[in-house]
Amino acid sequence: MPYIKPSSRESLNPAIEQLRQALVSLQLDDFEDSNNTEGNLNYIITKLLVDTYTDPISYANINDAMGVLSSAKAEFYRRCAVPYENSKIMQNGDVYPNTIQQEIDSLS
Repeated sequence: MPYIKPSSRESLNPAIEQLRQALVSLQLDDFEDSNNTEGNLNYIITKLLVDTYTDPISYANINDAMGVLSSAKAEFYRRCAVPYENSKIMQNGDVYPNTIQQEIDSLS
């Protein structure tokens, strides 16, 4: 869960902003003809995980790293993707029949 204390955020946010600015400034990767933001962000995440969770390398550390990734992914989906998808359902109409929602509602 990313909801850490404000004092911890204040300590981390300047470094995160500096990293974000570096990421944005890399318009083109040496090996690509287009913006490689995804590859550069993947590198940043991988490097942080390797530097944080592999000394010593152990099942517990690997499991912790996978848990962090899984939780961050789930929270990003919950807070960003779900509201976006809901707005698109309202804008363009739902593809799921009402009967599915009725079945789900009847389970609770």
